[in-house]
Amino acid sequence: MQADARMTNRELAVSVGVAPSTSLERLRAPRRRGVITGFTAGRGTVPVTR
Repeated sequence: MQADARMTNRELAVSVGVAPSTSLERLRAPRRRGVITGFTAGRGTVPVTR
């Protein structure tokens, strides 16, 4: 998740080898306890042009 916070719960579950329901609960628990306080977006190094 640190490398890609945009991954879906299903993708996360597959990447760690657990069921999606297990993955979801393991993500929700630290959010409830305040360990995970939010998700942020960073900007890349490639300039944005129009």
